[in-house]
Amino acid sequence: LALQLVTGIALGAIYALLAVGLSLIFGMLTVVNFAHGAFFMVGAFLAGAVLDGHWFNQQKMDLLRDHVLLVLMPVFFLSTGLRTSWDLGGPAVFLAAGVLLAAAVAGKFGGVWLAGRALGWSRGDIALAAWLLQTKGLIEIIFASILLDKGVITSAMFTALLLMAVASTMLTVPMVAPRLARVRTNATQVSG
Repeated sequence: LALQLVTGIALGAIYALLAVGLSLIFGMLTVVNFAHGAFFMVGAFLAGAVLDGHWFNQQKMDLLRDHVLLVLMPVFFLSTGLRTSWDLGGPAVFLAAGVLLAAAVAGKFGGVWLAGRALGWSRGDIALAAWLLQTKGLIEIIFASILLDKGVITSAMFTALLLMAVASTMLTVPMVAPRLARVRTNATQVSG
């Protein structure tokens, strides 16, 4: 009886490990299948993280940035705007955008509050960092575009995500500017 019990437990453990392994494999395949349209974005982020700024001539980098901002960014935003259906869903889209905005702000504040408390930050520093994290406009629009292209979200949800991204980014400056002014004033008083 003890041998059967040990054999059953061992066999069950093997089946459990096999199930977990297959779940991980199929999960990764699903992620890769979903993300194959986003590899260009992952590659750009990795390139930005790996490349050292000293490898490039700053004047040429500024010139490239100016051309990208003047030519490519308006084209991207124009194509995004053309894909947005403002009449789709009616007031429900604006309500969804409001709920998403509230969830985004609360999520950022919650995460930064937990981390800030663990690190011993002041309430002002926590609020400043949380508001600075609200600037997700471009990245959010890129991810929403990928999700729309893959058929994961509807046009109405795309519009709601677009509104949330723009609103959260627009909230940053009016919320951060007075806090930064107080930080500068305090820094000047301490150093003076």
